Amino acid sequence: MNELYNRRTVLQSGGIGATALIAGCLDDVGLGDEPGDETYYIVAYHWGFAAFDEDGTEHELIEVPEGTELTIVAINDHASDAFGDLPEPVETILEDFDALERTKQHVEDGTIPEPEDATIEEVYEEAHDHAHNGHDDDGHDDDGHDDDGHDDDGHDDDGHDDDDHDDDDHDDDGHDENELTMLDHELIIPGYDVEMMVLSTADEPVQTSFVTDETGTFDFVCTHDCGYGHPYMVREMLQVE
Repeated sequence: MNELYNRRTVLQSGGIGATALIAGCLDDVGLGDEPGDETYYIVAYHWGFAAFDEDGTEHELIEVPEGTELTIVAINDHASDAFGDLPEPVETILEDFDALERTKQHVEDGTIPEPEDATIEEVYEEAHDHAHNGHDDDGHDDDGHDDDGHDDDGHDDDGHDDDDHDDDDHDDDGHDENELTMLDHELIIPGYDVEMMVLSTADEPVQTSFVTDETGTFDFVCTHDCGYGHPYMVREMLQVE
């Protein structure tokens, strides 16, 4: 009886040990690990993008596995009214965010070429002065209207009011394209159906979520003309493994 009991005990113990070993091996190779939800906070500035997680850690490249539910929360570095809607570590970073220094670094590393007839500081300030003065090529004032409260070119001779603009005056997000300034950006991710207007006047961040069902490395691109560095506002920022 004792011999039988001991034999059974050894076999059972061996079975338990083998099961534990197999389970450990499965854990090592990641079997059973499913992609989860990830959120990153994107700051659009002149002339680039910066990505942070909720702890305020900056990421040169957002790396996620295929099948992740990825949320992108985007904010303009000038939209200070929206900073309070961000996690506190990200809000703290934005309060001291130095876009000019980052832009100068882009020139130093060759991402943006040095202007021929000016310094990068001068073209940077020109873009900001242009936007702050509120004048676009049509001579609109700060809020895009003339002294009578009408758009200079937004009404016909019949005197239609602001509610009578046709659909061609606005983009898909309901923003009048004529009112965008060089401080505004439009973020797209080619390869994914992501288009986000990142306005300097926003009072809250914009966000979108999508499943990373395409593998590879993807650029973040600004498609709104935001001044000298606009053609170079393309950055490889997302890698789906």
